Amino acid sequence: MSLLVVEKVDVFYKDAQALRQVSLRVEEGELVSIVGANGVGKSTLLKAISGLLHPKGGRILFSGCAIEGMAPHQIVKMGLIQIPEARRLFPFMTVQENLELGSYNHRARKGAKQMLEMVFEILPLLRERKGQLVRSLSGGEQQMLAIGRGLMARPRLLMLDEPSLGLAPLVVNELFALLARIQAEGVTILLVEQDVRRALKAADRGYVLERGEVMMEGKGQQLLDDPAIKVAYLGM
Repeated sequence: MSLLVVEKVDVFYKDAQALRQVSLRVEEGELVSIVGANGVGKSTLLKAISGLLHPKGGRILFSGCAIEGMAPHQIVKMGLIQIPEARRLFPFMTVQENLELGSYNHRARKGAKQMLEMVFEILPLLRERKGQLVRSLSGGEQQMLAIGRGLMARPRLLMLDEPSLGLAPLVVNELFALLARIQAEGVTILLVEQDVRRALKAADRGYVLERGEVMMEGKGQQLLDDPAIKVAYLGM
């Protein structure tokens, strides 16, 4: 059974249809990338999965349970965690306080101390900065903190929305190395990313969205090698 299944989902913003018959699946332990240009529905899809938007048609199953009508906090309790674009951290709280907020749900609260130590082990910079106000961190450090806060919720599936946006190339390298380590720790990842080359290179499988529809899907390397992808997204 797939960990996440999206079946023929339609999403509207009032009368404007943002997603049309979108289907995808994510298997346990995979890193799956969703790529495409701006405005094609990538973030809308994550919001529909996490319960921030409700589809007008189709089904979303997480671990075999239908979640398309659930509230976001109910979905979080099941272990489906989204790290939003722009991070949404609390700038006048400390690094550690932001991390601890990630374990507010009952499922994560019991093991919060152990998870905090695991996050500090994976992201030692956060241990060094744990007493600092978040507003004093660089953009790259804030992105790492957002990922750490997501891990504090003990995700079964971690969804990331444009994590490399606005980051320097060296920081992006560190980010994708971190995602590989998180996957190696057994966390399943669904990644929305405009950097098509990096996203597909990191992915076990990928989906290409255009105008709110899935136009292509396949293994990450297969999509990277596809001539249409090279022309449309890689400038080749």
